[in-house]
Amino acid sequence: MPEAERKFLYGACLIDVPINSIAYLLFTEILNPFYVFQLFAILLWYNKEYEIYASFILITSLISISFSLYQTRQN
Repeated sequence: MPEAERKFLYGACLIDVPINSIAYLLFTEILNPFYVFQLFAILLWYNKEYEIYASFILITSLISISFSLYQTRQN
């Protein structure tokens, strides 16, 4: 069977992978239950005047979200 006939019969061999925006990926990552818990933990520790501990959690969460977004966008 010639290539043109196969292409007409079966269509083009393409896989369309949608690429989501960074804002959408960030929104879905932040709504992850782990990060919702982290947000409440940060608010609690700031309320209890453990600023250093809360700041450390905030920084590590932001780094983790950044790496996750970068890795998701690369894939």
